[in-house]
Amino acid sequence: QHPRLNKHTKDINVTIEHLLNNYKDTFARNDISIETDFSTENTEVALDPQLFDRALGNVLQNSVEAMPDGGTLKIATRREDISCSLSIEDTGPGIDDKDAPLIFMPFFSTKENGMGLGLTMADRIIREHDGRIELDQKTTEGGRFVFRLPSTADTQ
Repeated sequence: QHPRLNKHTKDINVTIEHLLNNYKDTFARNDISIETDFSTENTEVALDPQLFDRALGNVLQNSVEAMPDGGTLKIATRREDISCSLSIEDTGPGIDDKDAPLIFMPFFSTKENGMGLGLTMADRIIREHDGRIELDQKTTEGGRFVFRLPSTADTQ
């Protein structure tokens, strides 16, 4: 049982930049370059900064582990009608089609020492924010996750 969400209206771009900054050393150590493409439209969402950071951090960690020899992490945000999307795309090997339906299941892991809870936790946190995470296998060779969260802009 999670504590209640402590939501604040935040610009998702600022939130992501802050988290990427925390991962700077990890990216450098793993020879991972970052490309960001942030929407210039209003990308305010209501989120619990701590829990959202944990959810996003779990996905970033997976991307880092998927690129042991380095690579590129592309992070983009978009305003989509009544929601904001955030995509995280890596240049790792991607997720096997047979594994794709299972990746959000508790204790499913393709890693030798993986607990299989990172994506499960991320998925639960984003659902608690009335959002969703999807695996997008079609537009990339690597792994690509898309978070969608309700926008708080123009809702008055």
